[in-house]
Amino acid sequence: MKLFRSIVLAVGLFYISGLSAVNYCANAAWGYGKNATGGGNATPVLVSSVSDLKSALNKGKNKVIIITKSLTFTSMMSVQDGQNVTLMAMPGVVLTSNQQDANTSGILFFKRFSNLVIRNIKFVGPGAYDCDGNDLLCFENVTNAWVDHCDFSDGCDGNFDNKGETDNVTISWCKFHYDKEPKAGGSGGADDHRFSNLLGASSSDKPSDGTYNVTWAYCWWGNGCRERMVRCRNASLHFLNCYWNSTVANYCIGPQNADAYVEGCYFDVSLSAQKIFYENYGGTNGVKYVNSYAKKGGLSDKTSRSVVKPTYSYTTLSYSEAKESVTNTGCGAGATLAVTTDGQVSSSCDGGSTPVDPGTDPGTDPEPVVTSDLTWNFSTSEFKDLGTISSTTTINGLTISASSDKSVTIAESGKEIDGNTFTHVLKTGGTGSAAYRSLKFDVSGNCTIDVYLISANNTANRTLNIFTGSYSGTPAATMPANITASKQTYEYTGEATTIYIGSDNSGINIYAINVTYPESSGDDPDKPIEEEDDPINPDPEEGEVEAHNLTWNFSDIKFDGVVGSIAGTKVVDGLTMTGISGSAMTLEANDQDYVIAEGDTIHFERRLKTGGTAKPTCRFLTFDVQKDCTIDIYIMSGSNSSVRAVNIWKNSVSDANKLTQLEVPTTLTKISYKYKGDAETLVLGSDNSGINFYAINVAYESGTGVESITDTTPQSIKLLNNGQVVIIRDGKTYTILGTRIK
Repeated sequence: MKLFRSIVLAVGLFYISGLSAVNYCANAAWGYGKNATGGGNATPVLVSSVSDLKSALNKGKNKVIIITKSLTFTSMMSVQDGQNVTLMAMPGVVLTSNQQDANTSGILFFKRFSNLVIRNIKFVGPGAYDCDGNDLLCFENVTNAWVDHCDFSDGCDGNFDNKGETDNVTISWCKFHYDKEPKAGGSGGADDHRFSNLLGASSSDKPSDGTYNVTWAYCWWGNGCRERMVRCRNASLHFLNCYWNSTVANYCIGPQNADAYVEGCYFDVSLSAQKIFYENYGGTNGVKYVNSYAKKGGLSDKTSRSVVKPTYSYTTLSYSEAKESVTNTGCGAGATLAVTTDGQVSSSCDGGSTPVDPGTDPGTDPEPVVTSDLTWNFSTSEFKDLGTISSTTTINGLTISASSDKSVTIAESGKEIDGNTFTHVLKTGGTGSAAYRSLKFDVSGNCTIDVYLISANNTANRTLNIFTGSYSGTPAATMPANITASKQTYEYTGEATTIYIGSDNSGINIYAINVTYPESSGDDPDKPIEEEDDPINPDPEEGEVEAHNLTWNFSDIKFDGVVGSIAGTKVVDGLTMTGISGSAMTLEANDQDYVIAEGDTIHFERRLKTGGTAKPTCRFLTFDVQKDCTIDIYIMSGSNSSVRAVNIWKNSVSDANKLTQLEVPTTLTKISYKYKGDAETLVLGSDNSGINFYAINVAYESGTGVESITDTTPQSIKLLNNGQVVIIRDGKTYTILGTRIK
């Protein structure tokens, strides 16, 4: 099967040719929640107090409710069994909760509601605290809902969660962020619980049809979000033109038996592909990226679970346009709408129009879906009927530059090229420049660009130019446009840039353009990326370089293959983990921070939980050391009230072989042991109680022959995909501090 990045477009979808056409304020729900009409044209009920709001929602049927003043909640408001309700807020209205405990935290909880619309509300919480508390907004058993232009910040437990049999929901133009520092020490165990959005409260939580269907469109996960952007179970999701830019993100989308169709999205985060779609929670998952971009490089499709492609109508932007629109402070994501007391809703950026779903009018059926395995195929519906293009037009991330006197044309032309059948072609018509008769698109890094083309002259071969960055100077490459149609390929190597395609002095006909990224791009965080030998100055936007290269960090991707119960022997990179049936260890998710100094923190996402007694045949860790070294263990007692101990043995578990016993506190701690001696096998474990390992690091002392290098002059410096800088010297890899990486 060809490794093409695919795009699926429904005939009848409305694609735009510039930011001015995006609908900041829709006049009706769409997406999976398109059946939500709320209270319709009911006369608005105006509320200005918490008690008024409670009364209006408790009688919540066939109503439009407008909040006219900011309100402070001393406990979560739980309302049930409503239908046909619209809830909105006037501009500037804020709903606030300062409660940070399990019983009174949270703001609004809707249970057993149908046909619910919520718009233009700003929710502000007290800050994240893992006390098993409540969310700013929570849906349970809510069906046919639309949440639009809301702002969520600093939820105690989360910002906005959906659970139970909630289904058919659209969440559009919403912003999620954390502006307050998280509070540590909660009963839930996570010291930093800035976890924004949860879909499904447990692995068995699901709607009656077995799958949550949710559209996330034009949403923004901003500063402070750590995780759950979105954490989803048993779900089929459509992410459309969303933007992620939290500088503290551990991961973005966390699936468990879920699939995601990710379209025109911008991941402005320093995460590898594995952390953008983070399959750490198990299950069968799938993701399809369509014209989306990741700051750190390639995005990798996952095919273990088939991805559901939306068939409803919608407007899409390129990922760069999405960022600009979503972050527009005047009318982008957040509570940026104008709501009046008579229920009128508008945006300062448009007139409030929305695309019409071709399947909603009586007597009409949705038009068929046309698919293409090519990124831009001029035979598909969004291109083939354009005819003469006389002004610059952007469709799905491809900009066609044209003017009134130097136009391009899409016309019928049947061809079969490299196994692909085409019905239409784009005719450039003559000499190209940045302003006319050329095509441009963005790429995020190293990629293969295939162009399906033919000379416009049936007797003369011609040449297509490819420029990078700007349409000027000497082309980066050229392609032959022969009198026989063919596929020509250009291998682009470099950073994110804009690609321009055009002709020097003659017409060329183009059938399609396809962009594919290396399948392994971003897959291996420990594989060095070749750089120049000059010292590396990291981009300030990437944040500080992470210099904590731990020998075995159970949060590393190399341990992904052993997540879960370990009832046997598992070996990862020289570390042997031993458990037996009935006395297994467990590698599981657990968020903890180890603070080295102010501003210098190691964040762990997993722990190895031993769970009890360590004997020669159950629950212990084994690894080899070469000579004198220091062993640092990042560890925590398995009890939150009882200090425990870890033993270090040499060769095997016995009293005669015990080298030391170290105290293990109830909070995450680094404990150290200096080993003196020759090459040996060391064993870690507990006499009779559970302890939790987060990482183990071995650092050799000088004079051993395997020590950290004292002369750190590198033969080369490399930047790893996970953002770490390393020194390569004499075929060995060292940290920037000179510590040998095992």
